[in-house]
Amino acid sequence: MNQRAWSNDPVNGLLAWMSDNQATGADGAAPFLKIQPEVWTTWVPPATAEKIKAAL
Repeated sequence: MNQRAWSNDPVNGLLAWMSDNQATGADGAAPFLKIQPEVWTTWVPPATAEKIKAAL
């Protein structure tokens, strides 16, 4: 679980964006993946991170 933790600032920013845009969790996923790669790339193997980045 510690590897999948992230600080409050990115969470709050994403939640604020979702609220402002009446977005769902799925809607918030793409911006999070694009803007916060330093957070989520540590959660997956490097090859998987590269595939996700390429798909974005």
